[in-house]
Amino acid sequence: MQDEILRDVDQNGILKGVDAIINKVIRVKSTNKAIHYRHKTACDQLHRVPLQNFAADLLTEVYAQIKTNWEGRPRKKPPSRENWRFQQNKNIDKKNKSLEIQLQRAIVKINSNMWPDAKNWANHVPTASGLWDHKCDKHRAIDLVHVCPGQNRYDSVEFIELKVDTKSGHPLYAAIEVLLYGLLYIFSRRHLKELEYDVTTQPLLQASKIHLVVLAPFEYYG
Repeated sequence: MQDEILRDVDQNGILKGVDAIINKVIRVKSTNKAIHYRHKTACDQLHRVPLQNFAADLLTEVYAQIKTNWEGRPRKKPPSRENWRFQQNKNIDKKNKSLEIQLQRAIVKINSNMWPDAKNWANHVPTASGLWDHKCDKHRAIDLVHVCPGQNRYDSVEFIELKVDTKSGHPLYAAIEVLLYGLLYIFSRRHLKELEYDVTTQPLLQASKIHLVVLAPFEYYG
């Protein structure tokens, strides 16, 4: 596969401009050409030579871009109330051949009598539907969410990016995917009133701790 030249693939939506920021921060090059972070070359180079202050710089700039995008959004209505729901989506289209989707739904369909923790798992949790307009960002959903009860049921929450094989990208790409969900969560928490979110119907917004996880087989990290 040829090296993918740096470009912003999110032309519109709440993450507009974010790809360009990530590419600028990681500064990966091949034959003097900037490489998109989605390309495995970027992952390989960062593994060999980690960047200093990578996380701090990235978090600050990406969060600021999300805020800027929201302030300039074309649609001024509140986002979807489905965002940050905690609901098990057990049905699956028989034509859906995605192994990740099949595994997600297999997990949430486990009988709680066999596995009591099953009730603490949800799949395909929307994060940004309607934040920009009525069309963009509907696909931005967390693969799996696991709640770990503490002071309340949603005290500690894991956001899990699920990868089932090496065809699903590479560790850097997966880590950034779940990191962006974490930033969207922080943005949502800080703007509860403006977004008209309700922590009773969107209970994940009650969490005191969130953990960002990439769940993948050993071969994925090779």
